[in-house]
Amino acid sequence: MLDKASGNSRSTGFFIFSRLFVFSLLLTTVCPGRQISEVRAIEFRGTTVFTREELLQGLLTIVGNRYDAVVLGNDVEILRNRYRQAGYLHATIDTLIDRASVASTSVTVIVHEGKQSRIGIVTIVGSRLLDEAVVRKDLQAAEGSVFTQSRVEDGVQHILKTYEAAGFPLTKVTVEDIAFSEKPDYFQVDFAYKIVEGKRVKIREIRVLGNILTKESVIAREAKLTGDSFFSEQLSASIKRRLERLQLFSSVSEPELYLDQNEEGGLLLTVQEGNPNRFDGVVGYVPSSRPGEDAYVTGLVDLQFRNLFGTARKLAARWYRENRTTQEIELRYAEPWIAGIPLNAEGGFFQRVQDSTFVRRRYDGSVQFSMSDEFSLGGTVSLVNVVPTEGFGKTVVSESQTSSAGLSITYDTRSDPVTPTSGLLYQTEYQLGVKDITASATTSASSDRVQKILMDLRWYVQPMVRNVLCAEMHIQDYRTTVIEIGDLFRLGGAATLRGYREGQFTGSRIVWSTLEYRYLTDARSYLYTFLDAGYIVMPALAGSQTGSSEQTKFGSGVGLRLDSKLGLIGVSLAFGDGDTFSTAKLHVRLINAF
Repeated sequence: MLDKASGNSRSTGFFIFSRLFVFSLLLTTVCPGRQISEVRAIEFRGTTVFTREELLQGLLTIVGNRYDAVVLGNDVEILRNRYRQAGYLHATIDTLIDRASVASTSVTVIVHEGKQSRIGIVTIVGSRLLDEAVVRKDLQAAEGSVFTQSRVEDGVQHILKTYEAAGFPLTKVTVEDIAFSEKPDYFQVDFAYKIVEGKRVKIREIRVLGNILTKESVIAREAKLTGDSFFSEQLSASIKRRLERLQLFSSVSEPELYLDQNEEGGLLLTVQEGNPNRFDGVVGYVPSSRPGEDAYVTGLVDLQFRNLFGTARKLAARWYRENRTTQEIELRYAEPWIAGIPLNAEGGFFQRVQDSTFVRRRYDGSVQFSMSDEFSLGGTVSLVNVVPTEGFGKTVVSESQTSSAGLSITYDTRSDPVTPTSGLLYQTEYQLGVKDITASATTSASSDRVQKILMDLRWYVQPMVRNVLCAEMHIQDYRTTVIEIGDLFRLGGAATLRGYREGQFTGSRIVWSTLEYRYLTDARSYLYTFLDAGYIVMPALAGSQTGSSEQTKFGSGVGLRLDSKLGLIGVSLAFGDGDTFSTAKLHVRLINAF
């Protein structure tokens, strides 16, 4: 029983195998085209517009590849589209197949290119709200240019964007009345852009997504929307730029238009909360240099809270210690939008303890009114007290009080307040006041007029991608009849004239400039090299035997700024006059947002 079953099984298997073999042989004989055939040669005939290399680009039917009729059909369609994009709308393409053998195929592509189609008369129909010259400006579909579908469609998008920028986002544009006329060397195509103008869309509200800490009312306020605002690309770009300048968000989307049932408009804005608070610090430790002397800490600690309770109010505290006996403290508070108008108020207190010479305290307040996104005017008042230190200070500094008031101007077109790549920042402040001096060992009691000028100019340009050139000019000038050491400005250090110690130079008039080349490695990171120059005018001080003097100093170096999880880390190596690598100044700075 087992042997017989086994034999029947082998007979059945042999029968199936033999039938499959015969069936495959029949397929080979009857359907030879299904054999694998290699493309032996490919030839183009009638082609003058493109080179052979241009025609073969992107095709799968090439010498050495497997021949496939379906693939060849797709390649022919690719060639037809290539000719259409060049304006040869009437080009026809045929193929001739030569099967030299079962395993070898030659392909001949025969092209009848015909004449090129060019744009003739372009008519604008339906342009009533905008002047036709405005609609045609920079229109790609110009007379005499090659007629292609993409060029005509680009013209549609151009017209739509022109109307959208003017506040008509509901406008529709179609292409109609296409007419071909044959010329000796080409086909002329005349057509019309038909415009159906929509009404202007008034923006009634703004909706915000993504805000967690910042109040929506604050965002709407800073967007500066009025009841008469009409939608336009410029309005969307302005709102985005205004919110970015607050430095409260890590990202701000382009506002999107939406319409309600009555075709009244609104803007949908998506933001991502950033880290509004900032810590900026540099700390150093100076060991004792001789027995009995204590070590001490120097450095800078700058804390800024820029979004108190989600209202964009600001509070800042700063501590700076220059050496063992000299240090500064500063407190500032800013209140935005006083009485619901773009009027910002700020007040502050500053104190400098100058070794064993004097203590200088300043109380100041200012208001700034935004005339536009770029331009603002302001007013300032200040009260400065200088109190000499008992002993040595009494012999070189008078006790004085200076009250002053002034005006300020700010013009800011920078692309980004943190890492700008283009734009200009100009700030100037002019103050007039009176300095009342108490009688001392250096001078008699007097009341003198005071004049103070502060000017800052920063200019950024991007000549190439990732390359930024930065140029700066800063001027500080103080004028009065009797100038004392407590009235002087200080220059030198990481924020002014690099390559020198912090506050190394003093003068009644200081000017410093910077030329810096930056290579951006990221949105907030870059490598840079710089050249600084400083000019210091030192007047003859009251009670001093030394006369006036002038000096010019230069600094140069290299550095980098890195955007890390800790914050912005800045490191620079700066060389002053006569410095070598062993005496160069190394500045390290950390700006941390939290």
